[in-house]
Amino acid sequence: MFAFFTLGFGVALVGAARPAIEAARVPTATALKASDVTSGVLRVHPWAVALSLALSIAVLFVPPIAGLPLPGYVSIALLLLATVAATPWLVKGALRLLPRHPAPAYEVALAELSGTVRYASLSVSAIVVSFSLMVAMAIMVSSFRGSLDAWTQRILPADLYVRVGSAGEAAHLDERTARALGSIAGVERLAMSRNAQARLDPARPALAVSARSFAQDELADSLWITKQVATRAPRGTSVVWLSETASDLFDVDAGDVVELELGGATLRGFVQGLWRDYEHQSGALVVSRGDYVRMTGDRAINTVWLWLDRNASLAAVREQIRAHLPPNVASDVRAPGELREMSLAVFDRTFAITYLLELVAVMIGLFGIASGISAQVLARRGELGALRHLGFTRAQIGSMLAIEGAVLGTIGVLIGLASGALVSFILIYVVNRQSFHWSMDLHAPGALLAALTLVLVASSASIAVWSGRRAMTNDVIRAVKEDW
Repeated sequence: MFAFFTLGFGVALVGAARPAIEAARVPTATALKASDVTSGVLRVHPWAVALSLALSIAVLFVPPIAGLPLPGYVSIALLLLATVAATPWLVKGALRLLPRHPAPAYEVALAELSGTVRYASLSVSAIVVSFSLMVAMAIMVSSFRGSLDAWTQRILPADLYVRVGSAGEAAHLDERTARALGSIAGVERLAMSRNAQARLDPARPALAVSARSFAQDELADSLWITKQVATRAPRGTSVVWLSETASDLFDVDAGDVVELELGGATLRGFVQGLWRDYEHQSGALVVSRGDYVRMTGDRAINTVWLWLDRNASLAAVREQIRAHLPPNVASDVRAPGELREMSLAVFDRTFAITYLLELVAVMIGLFGIASGISAQVLARRGELGALRHLGFTRAQIGSMLAIEGAVLGTIGVLIGLASGALVSFILIYVVNRQSFHWSMDLHAPGALLAALTLVLVASSASIAVWSGRRAMTNDVIRAVKEDW
């Protein structure tokens, strides 16, 4: 906590020191005048931007440090630093691309922004950083949720699941009772699985084992395979399918042969492929039930997978299942849709805080806009008063400020979208993989990002008008008094 306090204090001190030094360099005669001192010289250092981007890319190839994805976070920081450093140049280029319009308020607004690019960039930078982080979090959470949703649909091919106990628990079904569920009216076929644990390394946590009564081709269909080899298993080995997490944690790849301590025996397993798993953080593997029974002699069952006839009644089959199960055994009978809803509900509760963080990021961006525009409007009181003397109405002043705010907001949002998307790629493909050792697919929440974009641009325009409300009063004499 002290380290974060020190870091925050140091950043605030450096941030306050630079404008103070620049203000001290302003000539005394210029400072005493009521003229505009907000223009300044635009300084963009291409070498600093290029160096930051190059380092950001380079550290992506650095492995995690002490199991933490620190290089990924450093890469994100360098990317944001490069983006902020390039913001003045990007703002200047964007202003040049804007179309011209004969409306006085529009022309004056663009002229003002073009003449104060350096200070306009300060407001844009606040939007860029906050909106980048918001976009990155939104894309990452949406990608995780979308991948989890697709995963639950992929690994749950049956119509009903009967679960009794779990790995390490004594509760189970005997094989005869489990097979009897296949005789229930409406059940077309069934499969069985046993949960257990295996050790690949005595010094590391145990792997979760799922021994399933599937044929090898069916076994692959019940998993989300991300990598597999066509090589046949060597003689004396059993085919196993390893989760991505286990592959990363134990540095094992598809095609390798591993030795597992399973049920008091040693199983030589040939890793046929890797599969995506969001359930077991310490890793998991799937093996055929036949190989498991031959190795351990354990014929107990934890889960029965049931496929139903097309015309079968789900409710009726549930009742028959409960009637067949022993009364003293706790069981859970679920359809895949119910399991999917439960998984997504747990996910939404877990990641609810991220939506609050996104709101905080938006508020930070809006505060940056408000502070930047308010400071510029305060320094431009004489200018705005002069415009009133030249015939600008209050409505035209308001339109001019709204255009300035909307333009700055739009530029900031576009830069933030681009940099936020890049940050999300780092989070998804580097930080997430190094932290949790599983893969995700990219799912961008287009509707959410579009809505947030419109809200930020509209808020920027509204805040600009609100900040200049005093300049739109009828007291034009007082507004230009400082220039006398």
